[in-house]
This record gives sequence, structure tokens and C-alpha cells, in this order.
Amino acid sequence: MPRLLRYELNKIIIIKSIFAFLFLLTSCDISATSDYDRLCNIYSGIVMQSVVAGQKEYLLAEEIENQLPEFFNKNYVHIVKAARVKRYPFIKQLAEDETKKNWECALIRDYYMGEYDDSDKN
Repeated sequence: MPRLLRYELNKIIIIKSIFAFLFLLTSCDISATSDYDRLCNIYSGIVMQSVVAGQKEYLLAEEIENQLPEFFNKNYVHIVKAARVKRYPFIKQLAEDETKKNWECALIRDYYMGEYDDSDKN
């Protein structure tokens, strides 16, 4: 194969590789796990525990402060001041405003909207 043709083919392969890499890079959401997704995971680890009534809110606050300290200081301290039934809509709105994406966490929604035992309510 002539040297010039080999050079041109290598150039084309390199250019295609760069475009493929850029496509993959832009199609992957590097921050796929937002603080709100992590928050949902924290709730899932605590809400299903069988603990004394009232302990869940304490455990949630403690775990959120440990795992998401910036979120805790910026948002959670205000979320817990809202009426219980307003907490999930508040969290959902914050998540969607910040991530610019539709966000749902059925577990948090159900927890605050009364799907769990009344003894768990604050």
C-alpha cells in the first residue's frame, strides 16, 4: 500500500476515533448520580427500617448531613421545617430546578404523603 494512502487512512481512523470518543463523552451524563438521587438512596436505606416512631427523621437528618453536607446545609435544614405533606413537592421542585430534569423518588413521596404507618409521622 502506498505510503500516502496509508497516511490518509490512518488520519481518517484517528478522526473517526476522536468523533466516536466525543460522542460517547457527550452522551454519558458524568454526573448521573445527583445529590437528589443520592438523597433517594439515603431514604431507601432508612425508611424501611423498623425503628421507634420519630427515629426515622433523626436518622435521615444524621445520614444526609454525613453523606451530603452541602445539600444538608443549603436545603435540608429548610425542608424539614415545611409541613410533612409539603416536603416531597419541595424536594422535587429543588431537584428539577437544579438538575433541569424531571426527577422522582417514589419512596420519599410515599414516606411524606402518608403511605407509611401513622406512628412514623412527625
